Amino acid sequence: MPAISCPQCGAPTRVSLASPDWMTCAGCRYAGAPEPKVREGLYAARQALWAVDARRRQLGWAQQRIGAGARSGGGIGCLFAVLVAPFAGCGSLLFFTSRKGNSEDVGTAAFFLGPAIFIVLVGGLIMFALKKTRARVEQACAAVPPAVPGAPPGCHVCGADLPAVDLSRQAVVRCKYCQADNVIRSDVMQGAVMAGVSAADSLLAQVNAHAIGLVKHRRHSSWLLAALALVAPVASCAGFVAVAAVAPDAEPTDDLVLVRTKDGACVARRGPANPDGTQLFYYSRSWVSFPPGDLPTFRAKKLVGLRGKASDGQTGKVKSVTRNAFMGGETARFEGGGLWFGVDSLCFDEPPEGFEVLEPTESSEQLPSSSAKPKSSK
Repeated sequence: MPAISCPQCGAPTRVSLASPDWMTCAGCRYAGAPEPKVREGLYAARQALWAVDARRRQLGWAQQRIGAGARSGGGIGCLFAVLVAPFAGCGSLLFFTSRKGNSEDVGTAAFFLGPAIFIVLVGGLIMFALKKTRARVEQACAAVPPAVPGAPPGCHVCGADLPAVDLSRQAVVRCKYCQADNVIRSDVMQGAVMAGVSAADSLLAQVNAHAIGLVKHRRHSSWLLAALALVAPVASCAGFVAVAAVAPDAEPTDDLVLVRTKDGACVARRGPANPDGTQLFYYSRSWVSFPPGDLPTFRAKKLVGLRGKASDGQTGKVKSVTRNAFMGGETARFEGGGLWFGVDSLCFDEPPEGFEVLEPTESSEQLPSSSAKPKSSK
């Protein structure tokens, strides 16, 4: 049966090849012409239908009897009963007269009763095949049930409305348009309706299963995104700390000088040069500048063994100085433990022996606006 989607609501709608320019939707009651491409397809289907001999769409005498509900199985059963009766009777008589009461009776029974058993098995297979054939014929030739009560059934080939007949007298109706035979028995039509309902229920179950799966997937995705949003920063920080902790120590650089400040002789780190050539050095959160030229810089390792004080209040003798290859910062630690501190926050009350203390030409406790505090070179 030809069917198309309603252009208004999208529901599957039966159409007739007898009237390709008109359709009526049972869902939204739309009545009008199908879409142009659909009409072209219907006209092409009608041409293909007329190219086939009408007799191929019609049932033979035996098929019409099946469609009409004739029970031919009873006649076939009687025929098999007539065939099996003499074999079963004679075989049983011969078996009971020749049995000996021992194991040889099995072979005797198979010999005398074998034909009857064979006829029964073949007859059962033929009856089963006949039943399946009847069901296939009825299913293939069943008329299309009406979409609304009171409407005529449709032809299973072209979709045209079938003529009204007395169902108590006639079970097979021939379509007036395509001459195809249709079975309109009530039990066959009811089976077609139940098949449609079963297909709709199956489709609905699949749609519901997909919808439930989509909801679960969305819920799981939301939980996963929330977990990632919570875990990602923690994992990033943990990874950063781990990498910084296991990064190998590098040799400290030689960009340090000792400058005169209000806190004493303090270690300062070289910064970028100004456009006018003056050189900036940073200590703690202050800066000093020097005129262009070579300055007596030293490596941080030279601070080991000197007694000084850090800007965080720690005092003592410098035990070790290192530079983290990942972080790039040079840090020091006093003997006896304590926290690591930046070497540019170390000051001395008196200049250590072997160090030249520089007098800055300019100093400030605020970083210059044109320069940001630099990262130490790696």
